[in-house]
Amino acid sequence: MRIVEEFNYRNAEAVINAADTTLLPRLRGILTATTNEVNLAADSGPRSLSSQVQQWFRAAGWQHEVPSVAVPGMRYDLYDGRVPIEIELGHERLVYPDFFEFLADYSAGTSPPGL
Repeated sequence: MRIVEEFNYRNAEAVINAADTTLLPRLRGILTATTNEVNLAADSGPRSLSSQVQQWFRAAGWQHEVPSVAVPGMRYDLYDGRVPIEIELGHERLVYPDFFEFLADYSAGTSPPGL
């Protein structure tokens, strides 16, 4: 996969680098690995594409479907023991529950199991 463009929302890159300078290079490394190619013909729909990307991270040792602590029933797509990640490739309205999940765990001072 090739990263064509990045958007540094509200200076997020500096915030992430202040916490862990290895995180963004690790994420980019997984996404751009020559062995990781998106198969658009595999199945139609955002779930199929998301599953493919999740498999790349799982192969790199990330946990899959880790429960949120503050919001029972919600799960993070990926978690490396420190950083939870959500992959949203569908309609932008589907992003709001993900924001709520992150905000609820952060506000409660909790994190997914394993930290």
